Amino acid sequence: GDWSSDVCSSDLLRRLKNDKWGWVIYRCTYGDDEAWAKFQKIINDRSRKEMVEREFPQEVANGLEWTFVSDQSLFDGASRDQLRQHFRAWATEAEKSEQPRAVDGKGCCVASRYQYFIQVDEEVLRATVDADPYNDFDCGWVNFVRCWGQDLDPDWREKAREHIDEEDGEDGWMRIAGDMVGPDFYDGIGASSEFWYAFYTPPPGIKNY
Repeated sequence: GDWSSDVCSSDLLRRLKNDKWGWVIYRCTYGDDEAWAKFQKIINDRSRKEMVEREFPQEVANGLEWTFVSDQSLFDGASRDQLRQHFRAWATEAEKSEQPRAVDGKGCCVASRYQYFIQVDEEVLRATVDADPYNDFDCGWVNFVRCWGQDLDPDWREKAREHIDEEDGEDGWMRIAGDMVGPDFYDGIGASSEFWYAFYTPPPGIKNY
């Protein structure tokens, strides 16, 4: 997943005719508003800085939107399944309203924005805001959650999972390094749900990309 070529940086977005990209980020801990504000700033600043340094096309930079969702009555301590229910309803409507030029999203070509989301619990929040800003290898992590289930070809899915050591049988989320919340991994995981297993790392391991 290397967007530095500038050619592939907007190729997928152009092919899908997507005007907006970036994931929904759910706040699931509400004890520290200051830390949440800092978390949002870190995510935004890091991805914007990366795109400036690598001279991304303006149309790609302008299309980035990390959609931070904060509602204590709905999401305080919410489980991943509860978040999935909300996300499915959101994605169904958002794909129509956000991408008026988009090609038909049926089949494998559904933008990453509508397949995956990020869960920020207390552990994630602290790991990110308490990270050492002068240490490039200390960027915290986030919980990256997929919101599709049985839509893969069963034979392909079983083949992909043969090499996965799962302790709890839950392959629907993983921890990814904080600096993966950006264009490289968004591009890398692509618009096909089958790419999930190319990156999947069983928790508590953390995927670096």
